[in-house]
Amino acid sequence: MARANASLYNVSQEYSAYVRRAKDNEISAQQRGVEKVGESLMSVLDDVSLAREHGDLEGPFKSVSEKLENTLELGFGLVRFGLAGEEFDPALHEALMDQTSAEVTVPTIAQVVQPGYRIGEKVLRPARVVVNSPA
Repeated sequence: MARANASLYNVSQEYSAYVRRAKDNEISAQQRGVEKVGESLMSVLDDVSLAREHGDLEGPFKSVSEKLENTLELGFGLVRFGLAGEEFDPALHEALMDQTSAEVTVPTIAQVVQPGYRIGEKVLRPARVVVNSPA
């Protein structure tokens, strides 16, 4: 009887471990899918950002682009980052050019060439920037 109980306990533990692994794998697969969609839409989001900068984001296109950005941010956690004036962080930003400036005391973003995107703490693409370094 003790053997049967021990065997049943072992099977129960193996099943519980299997269920845990299956749930973890499902979450990982879902996260990879969200990241893949975010990466696929970056060029579209870049075009929307450029249109906004040049004042070409008007009418129905403006409404659709705002809905797309809000859906990606609120529903999937895709966040754009990198603004002029922020402190340069090599973990988040890719410096395309560095220039000296007497106006800054720490390396600072002078211009954003291409915004960065992340989901949670994972950086999908670093922001590509021009940096002002202290003179």
